[in-house]
Amino acid sequence: MPRIDFGKVVSDLLRPRAAKRPEGYKEAAARLLFARQIAAYHWVLPHLAGKRVLEVGANRGYGLKIFKPHASLLVGAELSERLARIAHAETDVPVVRANGEHLPFADQSFDVIVSFQVIEHVWDTHAFVAEIARILAPGGVFIVTTPYRPGRLLEGEVPRFDEHVREYDSTEYRALMDTAFEQVEVIGLYAEDQSFDLERMRNWRRAEEYYFQGLATAPLRLMFRLLRGLRRRPRVDPDYVKQAVRENLEQLAGRFQFGKEHMERWDHLAAVCRNPKSSIRSPNEVPWQPGNLEQLREQVRRRARRLGSPELKAVEPAASLGNVADADAIEAVARAASILKPGEHLAFLDGPFEVRDAGIRVRGYNFWRHALPLAGLEAAGWLPGYGSDFPDPAGGVSGGAAPRMPWLTRLGIIVARRTDSSAGQARSQTIDEVRSQEHIHERRARELLPGAEDAFMH
Repeated sequence: MPRIDFGKVVSDLLRPRAAKRPEGYKEAAARLLFARQIAAYHWVLPHLAGKRVLEVGANRGYGLKIFKPHASLLVGAELSERLARIAHAETDVPVVRANGEHLPFADQSFDVIVSFQVIEHVWDTHAFVAEIARILAPGGVFIVTTPYRPGRLLEGEVPRFDEHVREYDSTEYRALMDTAFEQVEVIGLYAEDQSFDLERMRNWRRAEEYYFQGLATAPLRLMFRLLRGLRRRPRVDPDYVKQAVRENLEQLAGRFQFGKEHMERWDHLAAVCRNPKSSIRSPNEVPWQPGNLEQLREQVRRRARRLGSPELKAVEPAASLGNVADADAIEAVARAASILKPGEHLAFLDGPFEVRDAGIRVRGYNFWRHALPLAGLEAAGWLPGYGSDFPDPAGGVSGGAAPRMPWLTRLGIIVARRTDSSAGQARSQTIDEVRSQEHIHERRARELLPGAEDAFMH
């Protein structure tokens, strides 16, 4: 079972209702969300003067535009070919198409490397930070930001944006950066009260309906709903909302600050990393090999039937947990699915979120939503584990939760459906170009980088 902060559970349950939604709040919240990005770019400018700078995850180039007057050498890297072309065309900065886990640069090539709102999309984060450490020059600095999970999600909740493989708290974030850097400082990005309330309004959901599901826990849901109703509801000034809609993005960026204070209002994390380690070791991961695979297969079938899963034509419970490398895990699932016809279902064990513990890696459901198409499959659902139904590969308790409390579950069942497409793609991380066009920041980016892009859509 993952580490659970029960204090946060209670805090979530007693959190007051979100502020009432004044007219224009959606537009204001979306503009403030993008202004956070701009604030991060301005925050790092003092580090760039006369330096060789790389941005990993350049998107449309709005950050490159801000950096360009300050750096002596500026390069962008972007996974999406479409966005890489747009960023280069609109900034005249070299932008290479590259996966952050395999960057096409020589050792010690850059003095400053920035990567904002990227690492939550990366499958193998340890390979990513190791690659950054490889190309960072002595005395250089790596500055990386990501959403702050406790400020956005309920305890044990899978990231709501399914392109986020994982989200972090400050302890996990530091631990990741410590694998590749000797000196790591983690701070938060926070906003003034009303901007924070708008963001909380955008992310708010009923905690009692998430933590207590099913008929048996209905009294608890009612109790916490009544207790929350006794708390004073925040109020957002309608004039503040109107001003947020009118102000330009650069002005809005001034409403955000970085620091170690006001942790209750943190929205994003920032890590400032220096002194790459001379020897970077990958996490000590070992394959999980259950003792009785046939018994485990039957347990998965029985549990899936109980929870109303479609008929399973194949069950390979150890297909992912028995493989260390992502490519090997995807290959194993592809082999298990090779007997399926389009529309038929496969099931295997994994977690609702990513966990590394006792040398075992549990991959999260959002990972598989992205990876399954590489095996000719699509995600059909995740079913929570229950108590001792499944042995925990790390040697602890796999579930221990009621079946209607998936937030307490370590292991569960990934259900995948065979699609009509073949599984002939390379076993590596990809990006959905269509989805990238619908990203929440796309419209805001055009405010900073206006210009035709039709030439780059094909």
